[in-house]
Amino acid sequence: GYGHPTWGHGMYVGPNERTHDSFVTEEVNEAELAWQHVQHLVRATRGDGAIGFGLLEMLIVGAHAPSGFTAYTDMRA
Repeated sequence: GYGHPTWGHGMYVGPNERTHDSFVTEEVNEAELAWQHVQHLVRATRGDGAIGFGLLEMLIVGAHAPSGFTAYTDMRA
């Protein structure tokens, strides 16, 4: 939601506001910048066997010659 027009990062929308967005995965244009930022629930196991859960947040943009990316929003085919 960082770039969301109403619920973007740091926007104040009220003291107890809630909402959600819905979309059809097959209709999403993954090349649009709004879909480049991802968050995934992860389960991690430490060397001593302890298990924890967290959130992996990732956004990769920009040129990266080894991958063939030359523009800000290039994607791997």
